[in-house]
Amino acid sequence: MKANKLISLLLALFLLVTGVPAHVVYAQEQAAWQQDPMIELQQVYYILQENHLKRPTEQMLVKGALQEVSDFVLEEKRITLPVDKDDDTLEEMVEQLSEWQKSYKLNWKDINYYGIVGMVETVNDPYTNYFTLQDFIDFQNSVDNTFVGFGILLNISDEGVVIRGVLKNSPAANAGLVPGDRLIAIDQKKIAVDTEVHLEEFNNLLRGEEGSEAVLTVFKPSLNKQVEYKLKRAKIISREANGHKFQSSAGTFGYIQLETFGSEASYQFKEELDKLENSGKKLSGLLIDLRNNGGGYLFSAQEIASLFMEEGILMYTTNRNDVEVATWIRNGRPVSYPVRILINDQTASASEMLAGALRDNQVAKLVGTTSYGKGVAQNILPLVTGDSALKVTLHEYLTPKKQKVNEIGLTPDIISNDVIGQVVDALYSMGEKRIEIKQISAGEVVVNGVPFFTPKPIVTQTTNGMQIRSELLDSLLQKPKNKVATEYVPLVATNTADMSVSWKKDQDQIVIVSQKIK
Repeated sequence: MKANKLISLLLALFLLVTGVPAHVVYAQEQAAWQQDPMIELQQVYYILQENHLKRPTEQMLVKGALQEVSDFVLEEKRITLPVDKDDDTLEEMVEQLSEWQKSYKLNWKDINYYGIVGMVETVNDPYTNYFTLQDFIDFQNSVDNTFVGFGILLNISDEGVVIRGVLKNSPAANAGLVPGDRLIAIDQKKIAVDTEVHLEEFNNLLRGEEGSEAVLTVFKPSLNKQVEYKLKRAKIISREANGHKFQSSAGTFGYIQLETFGSEASYQFKEELDKLENSGKKLSGLLIDLRNNGGGYLFSAQEIASLFMEEGILMYTTNRNDVEVATWIRNGRPVSYPVRILINDQTASASEMLAGALRDNQVAKLVGTTSYGKGVAQNILPLVTGDSALKVTLHEYLTPKKQKVNEIGLTPDIISNDVIGQVVDALYSMGEKRIEIKQISAGEVVVNGVPFFTPKPIVTQTTNGMQIRSELLDSLLQKPKNKVATEYVPLVATNTADMSVSWKKDQDQIVIVSQKIK
């Protein structure tokens, strides 16, 4: 490759990383693109080799590109193109791909695409992705909670992939799907349940072009049978933050659920927080729900953190050269009430950063189960063609106390496995005295007036009488969480020295009351 072309590519990379608008850089690169049809492939090579956190070698990237192009040609043209083990430099990769293109009349777009895919796969990083223009639009929309789909919010549990929410006026709502229904198959293809898989992968199965149709096979507990729904995808716009006020005689306790950290997340969160703080009574505590929140923009998490901290470290980031940089919150505002944050195994990325920052700065305590463990951050860099981009991992982040998050997750201060028990434990830890739970349906309960999803009923009628989930009962009695032989235990009026639990039937609803004894 000519020296001036190498300088041009490196300059473009430098300008991209430092934030110069893409059109300024690439207006000057279009002539080079016309002269060198592999310029995009080479640009991705430099981005990965010079910037990726894992420090991929030249040999790895070259072999990955050549092998992926070879596999594509074999599948499409039934031609075997052997990859020479000695071809392990960028110049040799360019020369080999040029020979293949000339000899077999390959499309340059295919060579660029599959070569880039091969390099990205070789890095073995699930968060580094090559985006076509449509891929990038879909990614951005998903972060902003705007997408084309059916209006279904999912949850992964031992029960399978369960619907935890249905958006109003969506195709799913109009068809009669409700929280607690379990997704079995899409277009007759069964869903393989794996609790280690990030929730976003299941959400992507539901998305597609606006107006396209799919058949969802759903198990409905209310009917105790599988039902098929033929639904048409529509554009869905959902709020990122939703707030409620708990009914309480012990004070004013607020609740804010955050679905994602999109571009509107911090604005909507502040809007909900202002409503709670200006409701007429001073807040006694705030419960922030980050369960199933896969993250998003780090700047949104930073802005939300500033609503709880006047000044302090948000996180530390390290690059591939172990250069450590502290990110600070300045000119924020402190809060005087206790904060609890609900987390689970699908709480990831920006969610973990916010949770870790507020805990380490002694603003909040975490309640629930260990988080997902995505402690790396990506930048999205537009590529030379102007219609594609690379999302690439550049940094690992640590909490303010320098706790590693990646592939480990955050361990809660209050470990609680039951999804409703987590709410109970959080409320009691903030000073609540009485909790009332109503089971509305198999998938929805109301805790002190606020609705919550549950993957399975909290109580069930058996031949031996009414049964309650054992871990939920432990939370209601504020007992240590012990492993028990049975999932459900008899629901009977119970009293301890500190707590009492009673229940009644109110028409078709079961109402459970837990109360601290003064």
